[in-house]
Amino acid sequence: MPEPQQAIVYFDGHFVPQSEARVSVTCPAFAFALQVYDVLGGYWNDRDEQLYLFRLREHATRFTESMKLMRFEPEFGVNQIVDAVLETVRRNGFKQDTPVRLVGYISSPGGLGDLTATGPVGLLVLPLAWPKPSPPGVTAVVSSWPRIPDHIMPPRIKAPANYLNARHAQMEAERAG
Repeated sequence: MPEPQQAIVYFDGHFVPQSEARVSVTCPAFAFALQVYDVLGGYWNDRDEQLYLFRLREHATRFTESMKLMRFEPEFGVNQIVDAVLETVRRNGFKQDTPVRLVGYISSPGGLGDLTATGPVGLLVLPLAWPKPSPPGVTAVVSSWPRIPDHIMPPRIKAPANYLNARHAQMEAERAG
């Protein structure tokens, strides 16, 4: 059973070692953040000796909705995403809690391309390691970085660019102690 960082991933229709799943630096997903994602929880059950994926179909549906809102035109749908996730988990044989990240991205291989491109759309299914647990107790701060409004960038789309303000807020909170 591999560690999630050394896992087999589903990448553009193929199962490959994570170290071989690569995109070009000129890929629109990298250059323009033309990507969406979702993360679903995978919870190991010792009694059943089974990794249970929390609401897999619902996550795959929400993921495809984010792609629609970004006007991506993937050649895969919810059923193919579900199948890719299940096969990725099966091939890795995880016996520990393992979240799974889905990434859909504009994968035009021929250079930076067009900011308005709707395809081709790549799919990555990436098993992850759970982050380290937070220390006991709670600290909080009201950030000066508000959430982006829907008429600027729709926050209901799970796109990395929509989380930049969260990065600023977290860094502000860490600096404040």
